Amino acid sequence: MDVKVAEMAAETTYREVAHILNEWTAVSISHTTVGNIVKKVGKSQKEADEELVKELEESAELPKGKEVDFLYAEADGVFVRGTEKKKSHEVSHAIIYEGWEKNGDRVSLVSPKVIMTTEPTDQFWKEVQAFTAHEYSLEKTQVVTNSDGGPVIQPSAFKKSFLNPNTLFLDGIQSTPHHLPDEEKRHALEL
Repeated sequence: MDVKVAEMAAETTYREVAHILNEWTAVSISHTTVGNIVKKVGKSQKEADEELVKELEESAELPKGKEVDFLYAEADGVFVRGTEKKKSHEVSHAIIYEGWEKNGDRVSLVSPKVIMTTEPTDQFWKEVQAFTAHEYSLEKTQVVTNSDGGPVIQPSAFKKSFLNPNTLFLDGIQSTPHHLPDEEKRHALEL
């Protein structure tokens, strides 16, 4: 149940989660308890992620994963305001998927997986590396990456994270003005 509460809290406020649970179930819960559950689930996920990284570092060979022709990876970092004044947290996040499929007018990603953390960037990339190494065998895979070209999310970081030197990479950097040097910013904003 804790994971479901945390999933609900990812979609709305802690107060709203408490209100919904109090109205629709026999559970009586406060928004503070919802926050504590989110922290507990987050801690468990962090421990699982660290264990995955540790297993990969200690392994003599890469695990055998799913073989795919193409693998798509997008990553970015965003700052979110913290609960304390003038304190923010950088959230690094990546989405890895096998493609997309059209269903009428809608498009859905195939097998999307999200890696998200407030840990330092090097730890984030270790988690991306551990996930892809456990899930996929990339010997014959073409990896298509995309980022906004920010200082932390560079094509070289993707390449290090996918462990297989035979993998062909296509990098699609979308530069945005806030990641460009001042002179280039002015030019980009004039366009």
